[in-house]
Amino acid sequence: MTMNAQNYRWAAAFVVGAFLWNAIANVGNAIPPPPSDVQKTLNEIGDLELIQSLSALKLTATQIQRLNKPLKEILAGGDGQRKMDYEAVRSIAADVAKAREAALNGEPVPAEVTAKVQKTSDASSARYEAVKKSAVTTVTAAASAILTDTQKDEIVTQVTKALGRKPIPREFARKPNLAPPDQVRELALAIYAERLLIMERIPEILSKLKPAPETEKSGTNKPADAPEKATNAGMP
Repeated sequence: MTMNAQNYRWAAAFVVGAFLWNAIANVGNAIPPPPSDVQKTLNEIGDLELIQSLSALKLTATQIQRLNKPLKEILAGGDGQRKMDYEAVRSIAADVAKAREAALNGEPVPAEVTAKVQKTSDASSARYEAVKKSAVTTVTAAASAILTDTQKDEIVTQVTKALGRKPIPREFARKPNLAPPDQVRELALAIYAERLLIMERIPEILSKLKPAPETEKSGTNKPADAPEKATNAGMP
């Protein structure tokens, strides 16, 4: 179930919450949500590649517990951000409803209403980007301290397959062979954190994932003795 560069999808449901205003563009095309049993199956279909990707890391119970702690905290923070967005929309609801009714009768939409909507949208977008950036930074730092170099090398392999190229720090773009392995690992880990680890379903999946046996190097970032054979797992 390997993903290649063409069908790799950057867009994901981040644990920090989808940007509220994306929904506005789809209002006119809204469709009813699927039945709960269908949604459950759709979620499980999406889980398959997430599970395969995480399983390839061979996380121990200790690592799973340590990694899930910041992920659950970020999940709670995402709920708070969504609530702020909802309250912001409620605060302009009366003005929007009044402007809509007037527009239906041929009157122009007041500039102040348009400005309020834009201001609310911009504020929501800024909150989303700030929370997302903080989440990626937090998770990347936590994973860097928790994972072994062998596990990080597996992430490099998965990110390379997803991007169609090896992640190379910008300063080594012209001489990628000179890029220090540690910097390549950290860049790949940041990409993996942003595109997979902060996804909303990851904490639940990790809590149910069968752990690998504990080893002396589990839960540390000490170098691994030798890189493991590359797996066929891929990022979603």
